[in-house]
Order: sequence, then structure tokens, then C-alpha cells
Amino acid sequence: NLSPVWTWDFFMLGRLLIAGFFTYLFLCLLGLEFTPAFLGGLLYMFSGSFTWFINLEQFTNSAMMLPVHIYCLEKLVLKKSGRELALAALSFGLVLLAGQPEMALYIIFLGCTYYFFRSLQGPWKSLGRQTLRYCSVVALGFALAAPLLIPFIEYVDNAYHLHQPGGVMGVVDPTRLYMALQILTPFEIPLSLNAPTANIALTPGGEFFPFRIFADNGIWDFIGGYTGVTCLLLSVAALLPWMRKNQSILRHYVLFFMSFGVMIILKNLGVRPFLW
Repeated sequence: NLSPVWTWDFFMLGRLLIAGFFTYLFLCLLGLEFTPAFLGGLLYMFSGSFTWFINLEQFTNSAMMLPVHIYCLEKLVLKKSGRELALAALSFGLVLLAGQPEMALYIIFLGCTYYFFRSLQGPWKSLGRQTLRYCSVVALGFALAAPLLIPFIEYVDNAYHLHQPGGVMGVVDPTRLYMALQILTPFEIPLSLNAPTANIALTPGGEFFPFRIFADNGIWDFIGGYTGVTCLLLSVAALLPWMRKNQSILRHYVLFFMSFGVMIILKNLGVRPFLW
């Protein structure tokens, strides 16, 4: 916001490149070859959070940090060095500094579960040391983000917003089941001139017409971003290597991330206990 206007496009589009590049690095780290790793990065950088909300900085900033954080955690599991611990702590702090607390909570939850999912694949006797390393990552990450978090905690009670403590936002009015198709198919509810979210403009001929500022798909909080059916088809096609013995190691990762994604969808649809 402080930089010249002509740099803003580089800032917005650069986040897509960072997200795609670190997704590619993470998938390479898991043992995927160039083509699926490159395609995975491409699909993530053009997924819903980046395409629908590219000009909503607090969403896209957080989504950009997801593959960075997961990549650093995977490096920590593999190498267990002080350098990797520092990088993981830096990525944790940047997740908190990225902007959106609710998205940061999802990312940290995913990162935490992934780290211990990977740790459990190793010797059980090392689990205590792995837990200590993650606690160090969390402590250093919070310390890095303290210049933002401390004023936030101090002034949140005096803030005017829709997310008052003890409220019901996030656990009420879940997505209707029939609307879940919008995750895979682009859809937008037409606006009338009387719609409260409509902005009225004039055509060159002097006629009124409604337009949108945000490229949402009709309902702001219930669905989020359009993912695309192509991504789903390619993901299902990627399951075919299960039939090959040399690819069996990837089954754990596929099951982990697929389970996490299904859990998020069930939460959006209001299925208990995921709703909580």
C-alpha cells in the first residue's frame, strides 16, 4: 500500500508465483517427478483463493504462505537441523503476519497435523524430540509476529467489527448441499437493481446497470472460491499410480491431504463434529 501504484500488479501476481513455486518444491520433496509437481503448483496458484480473491490481500497473502510453511516443516522433518528449525519458525511467523486470522488458523492446523503425521512415520522414540522442535517453532514464530499480535490483543476489545467474542459467525448458516457444486463449476447469481450488494453504473447510452466490485460466486462466505472440475479430474487421475508398487509410498500423503480437504468441505456443509 505504501509502494507506487505501478508496482501493485507485481505484488498481486507475484504472490501467485510464490505459491506455485513452493508448492512445486514441496511436491518435489515428496518424491514426485517434474511434471506432476509442476502441475500441482500450477493448479494451486490458479485455485479459488487466488482467482476469486486476488485483490483481497488478507486472503491471498495467507494462501500464499501455506505451501511455504508446509515445505519448511517437511524440510525440518527430514534434516532436523537448527537452520531448518529457524526457517520453519520464520514461515510460522509469516503465516501470522500475512493478514487473516481465520485463514492463519486453518494453515497452522494443517501444518501441525502434517508435521506430526510425518513424525509418526519415524521411530516412536524420536517423537518427544520432534514435539520439542515443533514447540520451538511455535514459540519463535509467535515471537516474530509479536509486533503485530500484541497490539491486536490489546485493542481487539475496542474494535468495531462483526466478529464479536461469543458470537455465532462460522457455526451458523452452513452451505446448502446443492450449492456445493459451485466449488467445481463457476456460477454467479444475477443482481437486480434493488440488490443491496449491487453498485449502480451508467452505460454510455445512459442506461442503469448493476455491477460487482468483488468477483464472488454469488454468496460471499458460504462457498469461497471456484476450484474447477479439471483439477478434480487430474487429481483422480493421479491416484492411478497406486496400482504400481514403486508409488505405494505416496498413498499416505494422498490419504492425508484428501482427508483434510474432505474435512473442510464437511465443515462448510455444517456436518458435526467438523462444524465445530
